[in-house]
Amino acid sequence: MQVLNEEDLLKWLDRRELSLGRDRQLKFRADNVSSVRIAPPRDFTRLAYLCYSLVLLTVPEESDFAGVLLWQRAFSLGETPLYRMAELLWTQAAPTGMNSPGLGRLFDSTECLPAATNALIALGFEWDSYIVPSAGDYFVYKHHDETVDVVSPFDHVARRIARTLADGGLLTSAGQ
Repeated sequence: MQVLNEEDLLKWLDRRELSLGRDRQLKFRADNVSSVRIAPPRDFTRLAYLCYSLVLLTVPEESDFAGVLLWQRAFSLGETPLYRMAELLWTQAAPTGMNSPGLGRLFDSTECLPAATNALIALGFEWDSYIVPSAGDYFVYKHHDETVDVVSPFDHVARRIARTLADGGLLTSAGQ
């Protein structure tokens, strides 16, 4: 895993035709995008499976995994035992000093399971996070309001993603 500061993260995203909008939300530069919405499962095992699936949505096998960026935008649970537990999990998953919100965690082609595990931490604690595969053909946005959006500018990719999520019983809505 490589940790990217905001400058390097924005350059990495730019090479994939992605940028930040005025609202600091990630977007494709394409005019038309398709999206699907997922209601994350409450069951831990199904959530873990979802996280694994989200990093592999457009590749048939784990051996085809080419890497992914996990960008955990913000986290805050207040000064509670739950927050301290979340912080402990997050800090154990990255080198010392590399745990601030806003830093990107870039996983290479050999790190599929670590990427899915980090996504599980972020989604499990309902942090605002992005998952962007190295191919840049879609991105996942987990909003703290308990929704997950999968966005793609490519119709064939969006259809495949919707079909995969529907087959897994995870699709809530699809649209443009």
